[in-house]
Amino acid sequence: MLQSISTAFTNMGSLEDKLAVISAAGFTHINIDEYLAANLIHCGEKRIDDFAALLMDFNLDVDWVHAPVEKIRLYTRDMRVWTKSLGLIFSTIKLAEQLQARSVIIHAFDYINRPPENFKISYIQIRNALEILLEAGDKAGIQLALENLIHSFMNNIILELIQRLPDIGLCLDTGHAEISVTWSDFLSLSVLPQIVALNLNDNHGFSDEHLIPGDGIIDFYRCIKILFEYGYNGIWGVDCIQNAGNYKGNPAVLAKKAFSFIDHLLIQQNTTVSVR
Repeated sequence: MLQSISTAFTNMGSLEDKLAVISAAGFTHINIDEYLAANLIHCGEKRIDDFAALLMDFNLDVDWVHAPVEKIRLYTRDMRVWTKSLGLIFSTIKLAEQLQARSVIIHAFDYINRPPENFKISYIQIRNALEILLEAGDKAGIQLALENLIHSFMNNIILELIQRLPDIGLCLDTGHAEISVTWSDFLSLSVLPQIVALNLNDNHGFSDEHLIPGDGIIDFYRCIKILFEYGYNGIWGVDCIQNAGNYKGNPAVLAKKAFSFIDHLLIQQNTTVSVR
């Protein structure tokens, strides 16, 4: 079973150094976080071509690309901001196509600006945006996925959207599910078919630490068991972020630790299924 990891798992070394240890640890894919995605989009074709060549050198493919978050407000009725938000995601879809990624991850809400506590307005604006973006994703051969978030108001809208728009997927962020106590919602039988990507990261239930799986309190055995038994066939994507979690360790050790923890759980599940 294939695994991916974000290059943000460490803040040490060059991008080439990070790719080298990711490949050596056993990962077959990488995840492009929002900051690397923004950098690649800003720098243009030459930078993207050079990055694609690096991936080939280390025999790595791209699992998902995370659209920039801070400047995207799909819920707003300010058409200037709404249109600019669409433009940023269009650019992310194009980047994903150039890098032959599997999916683009979208936050329906940004981190900074608190949306209006009006379910109907936010829902309609986001749905209108997604219907346009889904067409672009389909043309590019890229799956689009909404990520579950921390606040209940936002998650209620996300759940409604993935039920009403069958072509939109869900990227399950385990850290967000733990903090918002929404495991029963996002691992329900009605939602499981929509899960197309994963952000596997850990925390202690209070803040979005993005720790390496196994370093917090999340029950990954249960989470992976449910996904495995349902038949999840995507990449098992790790999304630990050293700048957020402030964990210690050199890149090679951290990458191997992350890979081995998930790999062990997957082997457990595979053995259990084989014995039945």
